[in-house]
Amino acid sequence: MDIKDQLIKHEGLRLTPYKDTKGIWTVGVGRNLDDVGLTKDELLKLFQMGATKEFFLFLLENDINQVKFECSQFNWYL
Repeated sequence: MDIKDQLIKHEGLRLTPYKDTKGIWTVGVGRNLDDVGLTKDELLKLFQMGATKEFFLFLLENDINQVKFECSQFNWYL
């Protein structure tokens, strides 16, 4: 099971915004709309694709890539 499958299993995949257990607006696979929101590119993609499963998987891929980039700044990350 890859990281995307694990995140979907544990976070779930929701196509509409909801408040999580801490009251934070969230969508997709745990995308925190209060702190992270959507980039201009993601908003454009949303208008092109609509609020589809494919769009929220696109957001998930962006989130994973962002974490990989942030981890790459540390010597211990391979």
